[in-house]
Amino acid sequence: MCIRDRPYVGHLPGDAVDRHALRAGRPNVLIELRNDLIADDAGQTLWADLLAPILTDVLASSGL
Repeated sequence: MCIRDRPYVGHLPGDAVDRHALRAGRPNVLIELRNDLIADDAGQTLWADLLAPILTDVLASSGL
């Protein structure tokens, strides 16, 4: 595994996730996609279609 492909926390102290979610104790998710995968309508639609059902299921099962 390449160093850049290793999991990491995904936020930095003081960033938006820290300020608006973590400090307030709000549920949150950070999804990172390579820009080239969502550079056109087809890529954006593909990833939206892949992620939407997962996120919808998580929200429904979380009671949020």
